[in-house]
Amino acid sequence: PSPVPSGSQPPTTSPPPTGPAPSPGASGSAGCSGSSENRDFFAAVAQAVTWTVYCAVLPSGWFLESGSYRLRGGGQLNVTYHGPGGTTLALEEGDYCTAGASVCSPHDHELGSAAYGDMQGALSDLGPNEPGDGYAIYVGPGQSPSWSVSSTNVDQATFVALAAALHRVSP
Repeated sequence: PSPVPSGSQPPTTSPPPTGPAPSPGASGSAGCSGSSENRDFFAAVAQAVTWTVYCAVLPSGWFLESGSYRLRGGGQLNVTYHGPGGTTLALEEGDYCTAGASVCSPHDHELGSAAYGDMQGALSDLGPNEPGDGYAIYVGPGQSPSWSVSSTNVDQATFVALAAALHRVSP
């Protein structure tokens, strides 16, 4: 079973006082991997922030290890999933890095563009010494809001497929 993410504000099924509600259909947390508590967590974040929230849609063998969010300063979401063979997938969304693009993404091992759900971002190899140590996709680095997904112990094709499958929770 997936652990319930912890956060600076506990996830609830009732909407927080501000922010747009997820729209039905293609958006909403129903498409997110994990337990109903995990989906409620993503729905609560999406209702509380003004930027678009994404969650992972993962194959069997993956679980949500940790998740947290905060609302001050524009809001920030941090989520980590673990998969088979020590594979990790981490999402950072919102106002998590506004110090500038060069600080927020490495830019020294760029491999081209790749999908972050329904958005396009810059694909990077995170291995400073050995290519393939990990990969990341950055959308709007240094801007507010911005999004990133990173992974370790996974090949590039699998990572790109996992990132493309990210699910839009909010409009």
